[in-house]
Amino acid sequence: MEFKKHLNGSGLLKVSGGHLLYWEDWGNPKAKVPIFYLHGGPGAGFKDKDKLFFNPARQRVIFFDQRGSGRSKPFASTKDNATGNLVIDIDRLRKHLKIGVVDLAGGSWGSTLALCYAIANPEVVQKMFLWGIFLSRQIDLDYYFHGEGAKIYFPEVWQRFISMVPVIEQSDAINYYAKQFEHLDSTVRQRYVNEWVLYENSLMNLDDQIAKKILDLEDYDESILALAKLEAHFFINQCFIDENYILKNVKLIKHIPIQVVHGRYDFACMPNSAFELKEAIGDSCSLHVVPGGHSRSDPTTREVIKAYLSSL
Repeated sequence: MEFKKHLNGSGLLKVSGGHLLYWEDWGNPKAKVPIFYLHGGPGAGFKDKDKLFFNPARQRVIFFDQRGSGRSKPFASTKDNATGNLVIDIDRLRKHLKIGVVDLAGGSWGSTLALCYAIANPEVVQKMFLWGIFLSRQIDLDYYFHGEGAKIYFPEVWQRFISMVPVIEQSDAINYYAKQFEHLDSTVRQRYVNEWVLYENSLMNLDDQIAKKILDLEDYDESILALAKLEAHFFINQCFIDENYILKNVKLIKHIPIQVVHGRYDFACMPNSAFELKEAIGDSCSLHVVPGGHSRSDPTTREVIKAYLSSL
């Protein structure tokens, strides 16, 4: 697909803390309700392949790189980079583009950010489509990056990840990795970034060969530094969200129709989180559990998400 053909505009929006957000307005400019696409990570940025899930003849989609991600500036910056900032950024971009009500689409961390934005701005959000629900509670972080899920189902993956940390610091492995991401020796920095991404991808994909697909150090892609660095920054701070904040505040968004897809074999984000979200919201939330993992590269997960997104 010729993505540029459907580009209505793009730019850098100045927000607080010296950050500049890269954004693209893509698709049919006459669409009634624009869709804001919220990427995962934190730190992953959006990719052109994300546009494959949408119909540019019928939909208008606003893509943007969150603070420190992708083409936003400064790259991989953690300064003034917290969930509250990102929520305000979405609203600033909405107003900059002179958009009224919006639909939201996001998976994994994108689902967290979508829910936080909707709770803060319930009058602005018309409907949401979310996948890979991450509620940013301590239990969610324990499942993902403290090994509670990996130790059972991916023992060799967990052992490799934790073996990079001195025994005395293994109780706080995320902090140790975060310090290595700032190491003055680029070889050390790259090695720990790659190990972080290897661990993450191993849990996200139901593909036993994923380790062979991870970049070698000599082919290191600097863009994944933002993913590792920002994820560690957010996870150390429990994503700057109060414990159980989302479920405690869903009463504010019960009027918003929400479609949720979650993989039965998601080892990054607990399937139970999607069920709890559905139970807390009630009838306005529809949950579709699919026989797949966390990654949209899993065929079943990909096709179901595409079907929902293209029909928003």
